[in-house]
Amino acid sequence: MGDSITTKAQSVLLTQVSQQIQKGGFTKAVDFCSEKALPITDSLSLSNKVSLWRITDKNRNPENAIRTTEDKNAWEALLAKMKEDSQQKHLLSLQEDGLYYYKAIPLGMPTCLACHGSTQNQIDAETQQVIQAKYPQDKAIGYQLGQLRGMWKVKLPQ
Repeated sequence: MGDSITTKAQSVLLTQVSQQIQKGGFTKAVDFCSEKALPITDSLSLSNKVSLWRITDKNRNPENAIRTTEDKNAWEALLAKMKEDSQQKHLLSLQEDGLYYYKAIPLGMPTCLACHGSTQNQIDAETQQVIQAKYPQDKAIGYQLGQLRGMWKVKLPQ
């Protein structure tokens, strides 16, 4: 169940971001993410009757920061799986309040670097300005292809 929900969520977000890039470039995609990414995640939570989050150690949106010890442990475990080049880039975690599914979100496409790559040569000045205006505490830059960008977290129903 966790895999199908996170696969759907990733697909919906990537499709929407791609459409925004086609409509108005990377600045339009940043606008979209700042206004719509959390509501889309919330609507997928409701429609699937689960709690769903995207979290990371280098967040752009403060809502997406790793907050719990369990999330930090899951992050470290997925980071190790990425370094091992493991085929299995997900895990289950039984916690006090329920069962959680975590799935790695690797930075998988060169297009992603236009917002999450190097500020020296991959993110253009206009996009950097929009990111800074919308996310003054942004940490979600400096990535390379294949790196762990974030992870999905799903609280599975009992």
